[in-house]
Amino acid sequence: MKYFSVRLSILILPYVLVSLLFIMGYTFLNWFFCIYTKWVAIKEMYIDFIFPMLISILIVYFIIRPRLHILKLAPGKDTFGIQFLIALSLCIPTVVAQHYIDKATGTLTKVHRITEISKLPESKYYDVTIFYLDTTHLGMYKTSSVSGKYGQYYNFKLYIAIPMFNTAKDTNGFACKYWIGEYYSKQIRNSLSPDEKARLAKEFLRESERQFRTTNFSNFTYLEKFRKSDDLEGYEAAIARGFYADSKDVIVFARRQEAFESRLGTTFEWIFYSWGIGTLVISLIFLFAKLNPARITKYKKGTLNTKSDLEDFLILLVPRKDFFTTPILIHLNVLIFLLLFFFGFGFMHVKGSDLLHFGANFKPLVLQGEIWRLLSSIFLHGGFLHLLMNMMALFFAGLFLESLLGKWRLLLLYIVTGIAASLASFIWYDATISVGASGAIFGLYGYFIAAIIYQSFPYKMHSGFLYSLLAYVGINLVMGLIGSGGIDNAAHIGGLVSGFCYGVLFPVEKKK
Repeated sequence: MKYFSVRLSILILPYVLVSLLFIMGYTFLNWFFCIYTKWVAIKEMYIDFIFPMLISILIVYFIIRPRLHILKLAPGKDTFGIQFLIALSLCIPTVVAQHYIDKATGTLTKVHRITEISKLPESKYYDVTIFYLDTTHLGMYKTSSVSGKYGQYYNFKLYIAIPMFNTAKDTNGFACKYWIGEYYSKQIRNSLSPDEKARLAKEFLRESERQFRTTNFSNFTYLEKFRKSDDLEGYEAAIARGFYADSKDVIVFARRQEAFESRLGTTFEWIFYSWGIGTLVISLIFLFAKLNPARITKYKKGTLNTKSDLEDFLILLVPRKDFFTTPILIHLNVLIFLLLFFFGFGFMHVKGSDLLHFGANFKPLVLQGEIWRLLSSIFLHGGFLHLLMNMMALFFAGLFLESLLGKWRLLLLYIVTGIAASLASFIWYDATISVGASGAIFGLYGYFIAAIIYQSFPYKMHSGFLYSLLAYVGINLVMGLIGSGGIDNAAHIGGLVSGFCYGVLFPVEKKK
């Protein structure tokens, strides 16, 4: 095998070292800051999945990717597929390790009565002998959300919190510290009509009630204390809406029916299985991939250009004299989304109630005088994919239009058409939460159509951008017309029409 020592020193050993350091280092930091000291209280979904995924991508990009330039690739090919596999091989064992460390570090604390928990050192698992469940004074909270890459699913979820006391005599008052949490869920198509959704929601509640009444909630082997998570927030919302609404500093448990010793299953073994399988696959790829001798020499001398297209793209997002407003708008939208994320308001999906709190467009509230929502809503997004799609569309629209309009006219166009889109949504819908920059982006595309009609662009600029314009506008409008959920067609049409009218009323000088 040619260049075995090169493959080993530049590709395989660095990958093995980085993967081991990442898995062990991240797991230790999770244990120390989140489990042992509890200095960091972040939702477990982010700690156990999202952060490992993001860090894996960063490790591949900054550490592994530059080394992949020594590979000899066919014309037109790149290393994206290999990078994806490497990121996956880093992420999976790390995720498994977080699941293991969370379960393994907890000890089972035996208590005679439920209230004895507050007198003992904090634990994760409890074996309770005497308790009383007050199933007549439940806390309930129902919620719904949209999911799927294209918002094609609509999810119902019902959280039920059951108060726990020592005995039935302790139910006097309006507060309870200890609760058992149970939830029921159902997923339907988001393209269904509002009436059909309402019918299925009622059916879901009836089925949940039937399951609740046939469940013996006293049947458990031990209780597991919930960590900070979306589910814990759901149970806390249920408690706040129940009979014991005055409860403070509540502790919510999940019922576990398996033996405590079997809670880990084969999780520990799968840390090594998943790492071993990933390492084997990546090592085989590195061993049998063709290498470029000239690039190997340059890499060893430190003269190999490892700059990526992504770096060139990111440079475009730096505000400069001739491209200023578009990057600033993208940064502002991303910053607002990240702030909501870091304060625990969701990543892949942001709850409607949270969006309302931070300025979503909602007709009943606008009618009460909160007119500012018509503007604030265009800087909010319902999830990461929603943000990503809109920012890509904004980038390409601004890339062409800012050179034509200038930074201040583009900003004015964005705000005016964004507000017009919000007004269209306000007029059309009676009680729909509307957020997103897509209405304003449709306004930019509407202006572009007017500019084409008035021949403000050189002909060579028409074709490529026009194709992306037609694709973006057409796909979004068609999906809205056929009833795909999560598409605010009123805002899209309002933005498109207002942008076109703006272009007709205030055209730019024809460029030659």
